[in-house]
Amino acid sequence: MTRDRVSAAYDAHYDVMRYIAARRFGVPPADVRPLIHDVFVAFIRHSGGIGDERGWLVAAVTNACRKYWRDRKTGDDLPELTDSREIHSSVNARVDAIRLLQQLPKRCRTVLWLRFAEGLSPEEIALRCAASTSGGYGRQMIHRCLRAAREALSAMQERS
Repeated sequence: MTRDRVSAAYDAHYDVMRYIAARRFGVPPADVRPLIHDVFVAFIRHSGGIGDERGWLVAAVTNACRKYWRDRKTGDDLPELTDSREIHSSVNARVDAIRLLQQLPKRCRTVLWLRFAEGLSPEEIALRCAASTSGGYGRQMIHRCLRAAREALSAMQERS
């Protein structure tokens, strides 16, 4: 890729990318420029297969913004278990979770355990379960397993 092509793409599409990150996704101003920089690094790496620069850059910055917020999502703190009714409810929830997990394929049980019990990142899950370093593939596995869990939960509720 020539330096002129990258420079021209940067000049032509930077404002659109900044608008998408700042206005559409609400990325803080201090983080917009580094995020767009990372997108342009990917642009340089994949330049051989890019036909529509604007379309590719818009999709890439959109995905980068989604990843930005996904990485910053905090889990809700667990409630204090001081009331015996809450403890009973917690035990029931755990039993239901175990029953649900038993309905899933072994691979999904493993993926969901690694993600939610051990707190592994999608990249680590992809590496451990599929010998891939792609975080996208790891997120895809998590998504598919969560979908399978939702379907199994619906089936369990219909039987009840």
